[in-house]
Amino acid sequence: MTQGEIIELDASFVSSDFPGAIESSSQTGLAIVVSHDCDIDAAADRDPLVEFIPLKRVKKLDRAKTHTKSARSLQFEAKNNEVNRTEFFEAEAPSKFSLGKSLLWGQDFLRPYSIDSEQLLELVDWLSARYRRAALPNEFENRYKRIRGQFWDLVRNFNHELLAVLFLFDDGQENRDCKKAEPYVLSILLIHPGTEPTTSFEPLIQKIIDLFDSQYGADSHPEQAGIEIRHCTAMSEFVLPLAAYRRAIHHRIEWLSYESDPPGPVVGV
Repeated sequence: MTQGEIIELDASFVSSDFPGAIESSSQTGLAIVVSHDCDIDAAADRDPLVEFIPLKRVKKLDRAKTHTKSARSLQFEAKNNEVNRTEFFEAEAPSKFSLGKSLLWGQDFLRPYSIDSEQLLELVDWLSARYRRAALPNEFENRYKRIRGQFWDLVRNFNHELLAVLFLFDDGQENRDCKKAEPYVLSILLIHPGTEPTTSFEPLIQKIIDLFDSQYGADSHPEQAGIEIRHCTAMSEFVLPLAAYRRAIHHRIEWLSYESDPPGPVVGV
C-alpha cells in the first residue's frame, strides 16, 4: 500500500467515528491513500494508522477544484484499470479518516483505479498545502476583500491554464498589519504548466492591474492607502525560482484572516 493508491474498502472496515467515509447504502467504497509512504512502512507500534480520504465520482472536472486551487477539495482523473478508461473523482479533505494497520495488513484490497505520476504530484502538493497554512494580516484582508470576488471572477476564466496564483509581498508585509498610510506592495505571479503558455495571459494581466488601480488608486480612497501592484506576470512552472516559491503566498479561493475561528486552510506557502 502506497500513497496515492485507490482501493476499495468494505464498509465493515470503517469505524462509526467516520460516518461519511462510505455511503450508508453501499457495502464498499473507494478511498485514496494519503499517508506518506514512510509512515505506512513504519512499524505499527510506532505509527499504527494509515490515513485515507473517501472518493466520490463526478461527471466532469470543476476547474476551480483542480490543480490544488481549492484547499478543501481536489478533483482529478484516474484510469479505470479494467476497461482502460479515464474517470473523474473528488476528494474532500475534511472527510479524511484513519484505519489501523493491524486491520489492514494481510488484506487483499481491490485496486480498480490508478493515478499517474502527474496526478500523484498534485495530490502531494494539495495535501502538503493544508499543513503549510498561511494566514494573512487582518489589515490586508480588510483592504483586499473589496475586490476578492472580482479577482477570482477574472482568474476563474483561466483556471484550466493555471497551476497556481502566487502573491509576493514587499519587506515582509505578509506578516504584519500595515498602518493606514502604508500601502501593501504586491507582486502577482500566474504560474502555468509547461515551458510555454497555451494561451495569452496578457488580457488577464491587464484586467488584474486595472482592477487594483480602480479600487486602490490615489483617487479612490485618499484617506487610506490600499494595495499597490509592483508587477503581475505569467511564469512557467519550470522558470519559477525556488527562493520565490518559498517566499510566496500560494493564494487559494478559500481565505483566512487571523480572526477566523476555527482557523482553516486557505493559502499554502
